[in-house]
Amino acid sequence: MKRSTLSLILVGAGLYYGVVFFVRGYLPSDYSPPAYFLVAPLAAFVLVLIADLASRATVPSENPVRRVQRRVLSREVRFLTDQIETATHASPEYFDKVLRVRLRNILSERVSLETGMDRERVQSVLGNPVLGPGLLRDRQLYDLLYSRTFARGQERVKMLRETVTRVEAWRA
Repeated sequence: MKRSTLSLILVGAGLYYGVVFFVRGYLPSDYSPPAYFLVAPLAAFVLVLIADLASRATVPSENPVRRVQRRVLSREVRFLTDQIETATHASPEYFDKVLRVRLRNILSERVSLETGMDRERVQSVLGNPVLGPGLLRDRQLYDLLYSRTFARGQERVKMLRETVTRVEAWRA
């Protein structure tokens, strides 16, 4: 039990004993008090104790049933949108490591599917500045993904739009 509950019990017991002793002192010794005289203060004390303990009792909360979302596309789109928004003002390293790497992976997957080459082989060829443009047959797309980073702000967003358009239109 808690210390406050024990102190409440001790105070209540002391008051009960004091009331019984004080009232018994004024009554004649041959007088037999009715049962409610002894039970009523005890019942009041028990009610106070129950109220104190009930105020501290914890009730288990209901666990809400989580619905399994069939499509997590919205979360992924929101995450990508946040990354793009962050990358417009972030350092060139963040822009390269987060967004351009993702676009390079998408392009290498597309080239791998279209040409039938192994994905790791496609990535190594695209990483080579001599062989990469020849494999893509699109120098501008290669420059967008593998050359320097554009200035911050809307230039980066424009570069991403153009890159996505070119990757979608790419054919072997």
